[in-house]
Amino acid sequence: MCGRFELKTKFDNLPDVLKQDYPSGLDSKYETQNLIRPTDPVLVIKNEGRIKTTFMSWGFISPWAKDPFDKERPRPFNARSETLEEKKLFCGSWKHKRCLIPASGFFEKKTSY
Repeated sequence: MCGRFELKTKFDNLPDVLKQDYPSGLDSKYETQNLIRPTDPVLVIKNEGRIKTTFMSWGFISPWAKDPFDKERPRPFNARSETLEEKKLFCGSWKHKRCLIPASGFFEKKTSY
């Protein structure tokens, strides 16, 4: 499971799909990131009727959350593919609410055996 990733690609070298419909000022404020962690803002491509580049906060907000911005409540940031379809938290989103997250590398948590 990935718990950290990086995006070291400079803005001019990002794929064209990321530069089609992006937030105002992204081209001048964009910086490469060596370490992106859960809860950090993440550059994503989403498709809600049209492809759009935007920023999202890395973490899953449950559909039943009373306050989606409550920092005291933990936010899951990954799920097991084997049980994704069964889990109430993820079952609707994995079918209908997807996005692409550009990354130039990711870091796996090492486990000692």
